[in-house]
Amino acid sequence: CIYQWNGKECSKDEKFRAVQYLQTLKSDRGKAKTESYDERDISDGHHVYELLKEGEPPADEVDDDDCDSFSPSVFRLSDEDGKLSMTLVSEGRISKEFLKSDDVFIADTGKEVLVWVGKHAREGEKKNGMRYAHTYLQGTRHPLVSVTVLKEGQE
Repeated sequence: CIYQWNGKECSKDEKFRAVQYLQTLKSDRGKAKTESYDERDISDGHHVYELLKEGEPPADEVDDDDCDSFSPSVFRLSDEDGKLSMTLVSEGRISKEFLKSDDVFIADTGKEVLVWVGKHAREGEKKNGMRYAHTYLQGTRHPLVSVTVLKEGQE
């Protein structure tokens, strides 16, 4: 499933551009299901918020078939050295402690990928987070999982 998240202060133009991008992703991924969420309309208990909590993943996030073959990962997308690159930050554990305001981070739970955009991330990092997440997913055993973008402070 591909999710579209509309922040409570996003404009109509931002929503429209997000829908256009969502359709592009949907066409790239084939028969992917899409869902749109407006921050004003979802509860604090929504599953996206659950994925960002400390500790073990919720019971429904554990798949017995993939337990031995997949390890959750966090990647950092940064261009601090002048070239945009993605580097592994953690394998086996996902935690908010790995997220820093200066960069974009991609967290892969195996069931969903979260693109977390830090408040002080550079423009190139912000613009390329989804592209890097999509490219990363194409090389995994789960290329059609949903991708959710979250901005720091709006988790």
